[in-house]
Amino acid sequence: MCGCGFMGVYHAGAVAGLRDGGALHRLASNVVGASAGALVGALVATGGLEQGGFLERYLPLVLDSAARSRREPFGLLTPGYRLVDDISRVLLSELPPDAHLRASGRLHVAVTTVAGGAGLVPRQAFVSEFGSRDSLVEAVVRSCAIPGITAGWRAPGGGLQTHRTRLGLGLVGSAASAKESTECRERWAIDGGLVCNWPVHPASDCESTLFIAPFAGGSFDICPAVSGPIIGTQTPALMGMPLEISWRNAQAIVWGFFPPPPEVLEEVAARAYRDAVAWCAAARLQEQRTEAARRGGG
Repeated sequence: MCGCGFMGVYHAGAVAGLRDGGALHRLASNVVGASAGALVGALVATGGLEQGGFLERYLPLVLDSAARSRREPFGLLTPGYRLVDDISRVLLSELPPDAHLRASGRLHVAVTTVAGGAGLVPRQAFVSEFGSRDSLVEAVVRSCAIPGITAGWRAPGGGLQTHRTRLGLGLVGSAASAKESTECRERWAIDGGLVCNWPVHPASDCESTLFIAPFAGGSFDICPAVSGPIIGTQTPALMGMPLEISWRNAQAIVWGFFPPPPEVLEEVAARAYRDAVAWCAAARLQEQRTEAARRGGG
């Protein structure tokens, strides 16, 4: 799940649709997220969907944060306002006491790391092991932290154990050496979508990853259909994934930072739910056709 600010309600609606469509139990063995996707991913990986009324609990928290942002004179850019404080409160209110145990090895939080020794070159890394509930909260908060926008002007420091990846790729090699682990701890860790906003499971590839995004594009598995006019062709791997250029996508990007009224965000979540349920139905149909073809060929 990608970074998308307040449009993360689309992720929440989609995973609720996957659950009710009967597909989530097969897909949620590994959850990968950047920024807003990491926030929803943490709730999924720690059993948030197993409780009743997931959307009913999650949406009011986002709508309350969006309302506070709209009240600020410059929105997220208002000095002293930090969206990551709201994110921390959501996590602390929703995560169970053993959240770090449930999430370790299952949730992969994308962060962008920068080390002085690397010439301040940003790299994407993943945090997959959490020693405490607080360290899980810290990892997700850092994945959402854009200095000067969502986290004030002070960049979060290092201190997180991460798996280093090649720039722009979601692939991880063998276990990191002691020297590499030290380098990881010395880096700044900030917003997970700055290098690649469509993170892939560290031990997987794009073909076996289900991509959920509130942006229209042929490369995503669950996403809105394009309803506005297309004003360009797909970009060449914008931040890791081709993205159609349309008025609707431009609007979604703006809403990610400057949230629309609550009824609009509620409709975004409802549309995501419908998109996910439709994907489940199409996936079941494809499985039936594949099985029928296999039996016919046998």
